[in-house]
Amino acid sequence: MITLLETEVNERFQHSKEETSHMLGEHTEKCNRKISKMNDSLTSLRNELARVLDLYGSLRQTVTKHTNEMETVRSIFKKSCDSVRQIDAELTAKLESLRRDGEAVRGGCDERCLQDSMCNLTALFVSF
Repeated sequence: MITLLETEVNERFQHSKEETSHMLGEHTEKCNRKISKMNDSLTSLRNELARVLDLYGSLRQTVTKHTNEMETVRSIFKKSCDSVRQIDAELTAKLESLRRDGEAVRGGCDERCLQDSMCNLTALFVSF
C-alpha cells in the first residue's frame, strides 16, 4: 500500500512538475516575445532619436548661417541708411543755399527793375 501511495504521489508530482514546466516554458516564451518587441521598439526609438539629433544639428547650422547672413544684411542696411541720411543732409544744405541765392538774385532783380522803371517813368515825364 505504501508503494502504491508512493507511486501515486510520484506520478502526481511528476505530472505537476511537467505541468509547471510546461506553464513556465509558455510564460518564458511569452516574456521572450515581449522582450523582443520591446527591444525592437527601443532600437527603432534609438534610430529615430539619432535621426532627430541629426536634424537638430542641421537645423542649428542653418539657423546660425541665416543669423550671420541677417546680421550682414542689417549692417549693410544700416550703412545704406547712414549714407542716405548724409546725402539728404548735403542735398538739403545745397537746396537751402540755392534758395538763398535765388532770393538774393530775385531781390537784386526787383530793385534793379524798380530803378529801371523809375528811370523810365522819369524819362517819360521829362519828355512831355
